Amino acid sequence: MPVQLQGTLSIKEVKGRSGSFCVGDLITDIGTFKVKDAILDQYPAGEYVGAFVIDEIYPSSYTWRGKVWVEVRAKLSAIHVDNQPEETPDVEALPEAVEPDPADEAVTPQPEPQSAVVENQEASDAEPSLFDAETQDLINAGKPVKLDPTVDRGLFRAQRDALKAHGYRFDASKQMWELPAA
Repeated sequence: MPVQLQGTLSIKEVKGRSGSFCVGDLITDIGTFKVKDAILDQYPAGEYVGAFVIDEIYPSSYTWRGKVWVEVRAKLSAIHVDNQPEETPDVEALPEAVEPDPADEAVTPQPEPQSAVVENQEASDAEPSLFDAETQDLINAGKPVKLDPTVDRGLFRAQRDALKAHGYRFDASKQMWELPAA
């Protein structure tokens, strides 16, 4: 049964071998939880205060760099933030050695990142494979876009990067990607 809690979500960006990804620490009145959901990959690093809908709280462990790590994780189904963190200049992501990529924890093999799509501004032929037709039409029209974080994590990251390449910015309070006002 989902539960909604007030708290602060501290998100950090980490560089992994499959590209950058985000992880977070959710601090609530009932405890602190590690969050490694794909939905975080669209948020800029920073602290977000708000309401968080938790679907599941569970123990997790993994071996990384010769150590065993045990953590209590929360699986989020919704994030309702009260604030948008202050704009900060692009900060270099944390080095790979800090966290393993959550995509590597998946049971099914992950596709290779489609970095060529992101790097090529002329990638209009390749982008339809990143987005469904409805979302592609919204992008072509310069309209706000909401990504589905339940898709494969590699695809989600490629979609995020493609939107950034088109000049879109994520508005955490609206949960939408938008083009800045001219």
